[in-house]
Amino acid sequence: MLVSNLRWEKEQLKKRSCDLIETYLPQPYADKILCYLINILIIT
Repeated sequence: MLVSNLRWEKEQLKKRSCDLIETYLPQPYADKILCYLINILIIT
């Protein structure tokens, strides 16, 4: 239960970080790169 909860939290964080990036940086390629980097930071 706790593990799946943490996983869900990370997924939510990823989505939120990507949404924020898209809001502030409209360039799609920049979003993708930053989103990818943030996802790596969240995962590790």
